[in-house]
Amino acid sequence: MKVLFLGYAVNRETASQLYGASVAGNKMQVNVLEQLAKYSDMDLKCITIYPVAAYPNGKLVIERERICLFDSFYSLKIGFLNLPILKQVYETFSTYFEGKRLIKKYKIKTIFTFNMFPEIGLPAKWLKKKYGCNIVTLLADLPVDDTVGRKGISKVLRRIFDYLTGKGITLCDKIITLNKYAIQLFAPDKPYIVMEGGLDSRDINEIPVKTSAEKNLVYSGALVEYSGIMNLIKAMGYIEDKEAILNIYGSGQITEYVAQCAEKMDNVRYWGKIDNNSIKRIQSEAYLLINPRPVDNLISKVTFPSKIFEYMVSGTPVLTTRLNGFTEEYYDKMFFVENNEPMELAGKINEIMGLPSSDLEKKASLAREFVLENKTWEKQCKKIYEFIKKEV
Repeated sequence: MKVLFLGYAVNRETASQLYGASVAGNKMQVNVLEQLAKYSDMDLKCITIYPVAAYPNGKLVIERERICLFDSFYSLKIGFLNLPILKQVYETFSTYFEGKRLIKKYKIKTIFTFNMFPEIGLPAKWLKKKYGCNIVTLLADLPVDDTVGRKGISKVLRRIFDYLTGKGITLCDKIITLNKYAIQLFAPDKPYIVMEGGLDSRDINEIPVKTSAEKNLVYSGALVEYSGIMNLIKAMGYIEDKEAILNIYGSGQITEYVAQCAEKMDNVRYWGKIDNNSIKRIQSEAYLLINPRPVDNLISKVTFPSKIFEYMVSGTPVLTTRLNGFTEEYYDKMFFVENNEPMELAGKINEIMGLPSSDLEKKASLAREFVLENKTWEKQCKKIYEFIKKEV
């Protein structure tokens, strides 16, 4: 089976250093490609739109070249002029012409995309119309604006971006979604499977013996409003155990707010963004890991928290809001709170801190075993492979 992948994949080292790249999104793409490439009947060709910020934060000219994603697997990185707005135009047409060349040369009939943003969705649409290709998309990100207070031309451009993305989704023949509610909202009549994400074998550490008695609560991830971190910080004002400390790791739109709170509050500390190996160690040594996303936020309703499997395999118990992406199989593996209001979060944290250590260890062990048995990329990509092959 010959498949053309359109996405933003670069090798892991590049993603960790590249300004503008999503490390979590890149991990998903590379892990999926790495697993699919293992199937002997899967002939994968790959095009990469280099995930770099526009000039002057990134280079002015992005050159066309072959890049190695892993082992001996290569992708064609398209070339484009990296100026705001012009960048997207160049990316769109470069992706189309490179895709056209590969489809003609290798007689490809299936296009597999990472999301359907216009620079990928439009070329996929044109290629489908010209060559009759089927489009399968891995819908990790949706046309939902996560930026508060967008104004002027930025607001207009974002509306166009979301409109084109939404139209692109409706043109797909099959959809792989992180959350079934995204299908109900954007493409209710399309065949789909749910694949929440996966666990990279590189993220599996041996569980250390916890020697510290510190009540260190940990949040790691994006510092944006929809992450719920602002309410979690407020919740620390209601924590009864004065030895409990909330340690925050990450960066984003509200970094300054988080840093200011940490300066004012005795039980909140902000450590900035740190490397993946260090954060895995910190997670495994923590007392409790917290995912405080608001349950009623639109992004939360149609996505799945990418860091949750990393949390669950750490050997540390997890507290999360009851997002609709968590099906019943997750209910006994983590602690849940019904919403992320500060008093609700604080009440649940206080309750957990009153439990015996044996209860915490049991919860953490159940979560780890569940992920290792069911949510590795090898297991998740088998579903993707079978779905791509399946006739609709």
